[in-house]
Amino acid sequence: MAICMVRSQAVARREPAYESWVMGPIATLGAGFPNSAGLDDSTTPANFFSWAQEIETHLYGYYMASRDAEEEGEEEQREGTNVTEDTVSMMERDRYSDGRRRVAEDADRGEGPVRPPLIPVLGVKGDATNLHLGHGMLREISAQHEAMSVQNRLVSTCALVTILRYMMAELSQTLDVADAIARTREADTDTVEVHLDEEDDEHLLMQAYLLTDGKGTMEQRWTRAITRLHKELLGQDVALQRVHVRMLQEGIPPLINAESGPWVAQLQALFVALGADAGGRVTTVEGADLDWLQSWVNELSAFIPGFLSEPSPVPLDSQSTAAGEGNMPMMDHDLDKLLEDELSEEHWQDQRRREEDEERRRLAAHEELQEREMAELKADARAYREWEQDQVRQEVLAARPPHKRRCVLAVEAASGSGDHPRILHTLALDVPLTGEPVSLTIRARMEADPENVSTVQVESEPGPPIGPGQKAVNNDTGGVIGAFGELEFKDYEAIYAKWRDGVLTVEEIECQYGREVAEMVQAQHVVAQAEDQSLERLRETGPPPLDDRELSPMMQEGKPKPDFPFFESMYGQWKMGLRTDGNIQAAFGEQWLGLFRTWRVGGLDSIRGQLGQILQTTAENEGDSVAIPRDELPSTEGMALSSRISYSVVKQVHERWLRGLLRDETVNEIYGATWLQMFRRMRDEGVERCRHELSNMVVWDAQELLDICGAGDGHGEASGVENVGTEGEEGKLWLSGEEAEAEAEEAPLHEVLSQADLPGPIGDFPSMKSLVAASRLLVQTKIAGGQTIYKQKGSAEAIARVLAGASGEITDAFALFALSLLGGNALRELNKSCAKNETKALSQVLQSRNRR
Repeated sequence: MAICMVRSQAVARREPAYESWVMGPIATLGAGFPNSAGLDDSTTPANFFSWAQEIETHLYGYYMASRDAEEEGEEEQREGTNVTEDTVSMMERDRYSDGRRRVAEDADRGEGPVRPPLIPVLGVKGDATNLHLGHGMLREISAQHEAMSVQNRLVSTCALVTILRYMMAELSQTLDVADAIARTREADTDTVEVHLDEEDDEHLLMQAYLLTDGKGTMEQRWTRAITRLHKELLGQDVALQRVHVRMLQEGIPPLINAESGPWVAQLQALFVALGADAGGRVTTVEGADLDWLQSWVNELSAFIPGFLSEPSPVPLDSQSTAAGEGNMPMMDHDLDKLLEDELSEEHWQDQRRREEDEERRRLAAHEELQEREMAELKADARAYREWEQDQVRQEVLAARPPHKRRCVLAVEAASGSGDHPRILHTLALDVPLTGEPVSLTIRARMEADPENVSTVQVESEPGPPIGPGQKAVNNDTGGVIGAFGELEFKDYEAIYAKWRDGVLTVEEIECQYGREVAEMVQAQHVVAQAEDQSLERLRETGPPPLDDRELSPMMQEGKPKPDFPFFESMYGQWKMGLRTDGNIQAAFGEQWLGLFRTWRVGGLDSIRGQLGQILQTTAENEGDSVAIPRDELPSTEGMALSSRISYSVVKQVHERWLRGLLRDETVNEIYGATWLQMFRRMRDEGVERCRHELSNMVVWDAQELLDICGAGDGHGEASGVENVGTEGEEGKLWLSGEEAEAEAEEAPLHEVLSQADLPGPIGDFPSMKSLVAASRLLVQTKIAGGQTIYKQKGSAEAIARVLAGASGEITDAFALFALSLLGGNALRELNKSCAKNETKALSQVLQSRNRR
């Protein structure tokens, strides 16, 4: 830091020549000290700053003197005058010389570096001996340093500086000692009177005065002090002189700095010279002048830092440590001093004990205060926590103010079904609370129905089918294949259902059917969401729902069954929140409430088969549904009328929930917490482990049940299964028709089920396993040898016997599966077998489906 301060003060002078010259000495001064590069403009620490000022002032003075000397030499060379020892004698020193004018003028401050050269420069009459080192040695030194690394050059430079410093200290000390000894031993001193030039003295004194700020330099003060000390010691008695010398020698510090090294060397040389001259032995120290010693200790401390202010006892030559001399009698004053020392020691020990006790009491009081403060802080924190919890408790228990409500009048014009109307227009108006009237105007007019316009079919050449990765292309008439105008509404409903279930993406719809269809699908989804939100807002802001608990007149005995429009109207009111669950249950029964819940979750198709029990189902009053004659409806004997829905609907909702299209809050709000918990179990444990609980909540489809139980590996001619009659590693995987008939006639049910390789125990869910076994027999017979079932009468009878006694739900599910797999002849053969084995439910379903 001090080196950086020196560099900053040198740069602050703003003299480029001086700055370029001074960087070299500063770099040499900081060699070996880390972090000595750079500038530092700070003024602290104060001792560092004062040292930096002193060093920079000394360097600047040396720079000015060197520059003046160089300018004088150049002026002498220009005038052709060579002033040497041979031409100027002592007798002519008072005369003016042509080479130098004795007139005080401002020196010419030239430009360029003024650093002295590394080697002396030969003059006009110079000699090669003026070089301290030869050119060869200098070249050798330069070559050696050039070959060194950066680290080695730094080490060599630091070592060179250290060696030179030690050599200078040794030589200075040796010369000072020799000079002191010579001057002391010489009795006669020759005095040479030197006449100095008055002008030179004034000039030199003025320079010294400017450099030292009007004070003498340290060297001058030291010279005067050491001379005065020498004179005073010479004027003393020999014995006293020896005592004083020994006591002053003891005051020299063991460690000295580089600046006071030459002065210590001169002082030691003086003491050695005086000690050699003073003969005899020191017998006593009672005559030592302590005041004189103290004054010199103070004066020498200014030059030698660390000089002892109180001299230590000096061992005298008269003192003997021999064992045979005996102990000298102690003087009275020595005894008094010893007693005083003991008393002083006891007093110091007592004082120390008192201070320790006081410090111990202070620490104990401080610790007690800290503990008391910590206890108070804990009490405050506990009280604040209790207050905060009390505030939270009061806030939770406090009755919240009712939400701000507004009266809204909703007018809806819809077509057909209340669940998914084809045309829906909803208008919501704020009704003033002040009772102001609101007028609604409805105008009706007749327009031509575009659907009744006669059209002429134009045959077009069939083009190549468009794959899912291909884009639509333009035809000859300028339209787009698959454009929205060419789609039937049923086709569009199928596309929207596939997109909603995640089967198709927007990009695939755009590639296959065009951009209009993709935009229409997205727009319909937005409208459906807006409709749901409007219903929610209407439920919140509308009138309170009807909650009467009386039986409806239409449900009294002797009354005809309600028709489907009335059932649909009640469902719409219940869905919009105009009727509560308790009102529906009390007015129409638990069965209506269960059907409403199933309709909301699974759609109208999920309850279509159960409507014949409670409604007058005809082709006219069921809206968009397909009319089913009463005699062709499936029998409901033994079928539990509950709120169970089709597993295919549950599967679609579960897959949308897994893909993140439905959130947990949405599932909980629409389907309830029970279905949300079941979805999580189906995700974590699998559908197979949840099959028992799902049987109480869903209506199984044949295909889905086969997939779950592992029977859906192949069920049709399109499955591509070949050589199914061969044996696997663990026995026959499929049975032929005759084998299936034999197994069905001879083996009980559990043995037939064992052929299906079902997961889990065989004793669980016998009705469902009957369906699985029958489905396996059907699939095995269909695939084995490529023969159809009507040629395998034994297999049809075996299937009928397996399904005998099964519930209506199982037989209905198997009928759907058989219809998807078999043709007309096979269905008739299976129907005959079922009729013989009293499987009436299956026979009725097969007859109705086959007739269609």
